[in-house]
Amino acid sequence: MSAGAAGTSGSGGSGQQCGNEVCASNQICCGPPECGYCATFPAGCVSGTGGCPGTGGSSGNAGAAGTAGSSGVSGSSGGDAGSAGVSGSSSGSAGAAGSSAGSGGAAGVGGGSAGAGGSAGSNSGPVVAFRLSDLDLRDPHVFVTVITCSDVTDTPVAGLSINGELQTHTETDSGGDGLLDESIALVFPSFDQTAATQPVQIFSGAACTAPLANTSCTPGGAATITSTATYLGSGTCLQPLPGTTHPYVPAITSASAPCFVTAPLEVTIDLAGLPLKLIDARFAATYLGNPATHLANGLLMGFMTVTQANNTQIPVSFPVIGGQSLSSILPGGATNCSTKSDEDSDSGAAGWWFYFNFPAASVPWSAP
Repeated sequence: MSAGAAGTSGSGGSGQQCGNEVCASNQICCGPPECGYCATFPAGCVSGTGGCPGTGGSSGNAGAAGTAGSSGVSGSSGGDAGSAGVSGSSSGSAGAAGSSAGSGGAAGVGGGSAGAGGSAGSNSGPVVAFRLSDLDLRDPHVFVTVITCSDVTDTPVAGLSINGELQTHTETDSGGDGLLDESIALVFPSFDQTAATQPVQIFSGAACTAPLANTSCTPGGAATITSTATYLGSGTCLQPLPGTTHPYVPAITSASAPCFVTAPLEVTIDLAGLPLKLIDARFAATYLGNPATHLANGLLMGFMTVTQANNTQIPVSFPVIGGQSLSSILPGGATNCSTKSDEDSDSGAAGWWFYFNFPAASVPWSAP
């Protein structure tokens, strides 16, 4: 913008229009006729006065963060006013998925108002459920007396194999009710495979339809156990505690990356009709695929006290061991036939650390 014109020595003449007035016969016009003033002769005009004032700057427009208008160039009598700062933007950008809210636009300098905050982003992934397609006890082993003291964990003796029973109940519908006999499901309500942490729900006793090949699941009557799953992109998510395992074959498989592990929880596992109540339990597994369709190297570990094992009765439907206490079939139990002991401790309490390995497959899931 240009500066206002500088004041002049004035021009004479009676009746001359000078700014907003008409000069008398003893006056002269100081400055340009369109914006000057009348002065009495011979005093004359004051040096540097009579310049035309600058025009006002235009108001700012709405938009991005404004900057201050530059000031007018100064003339003898003062230049034009600087233009007003433009206003801040009307709104901030929306927040990214999972964040709280977008930031507001910056305030304009010179009168612009700050922009409003953007709306909160969403954090909603798909519901993904994994059903344990097998469950194998790795430690402790189960010893019973059938003529002699025998390990019936894997090898059938007199028709009894613990892992054989678990597999049958996991894969078949022996009751003919249209549901697989035993189903444990890990459900991620908003699945984000590589999120540092995310919620996970455990359903021990989910209702999954038979046959196994095209099963689909619902919670059924199972209680919902909620935990937090932590992701690791390298390393091991879960492995046995030192000093709590024994050299059985097959050995316990640890859950390696890319994997998740749950926070400690309490869970009751239905082992072919035998309720196994575990404390300080954790689930962990390796993701297969991205997004994962299967879990491998699954590891479930948890602790049961001697008192709990003494008070847990094996259903009479079990061959050979039906009606006995759980502690009676575990090495280290008061009436167990084995000469070895698998007994451990947790926070000073005597009992057994249980270790199970499992695979799992994604299944259709619906909740009422």
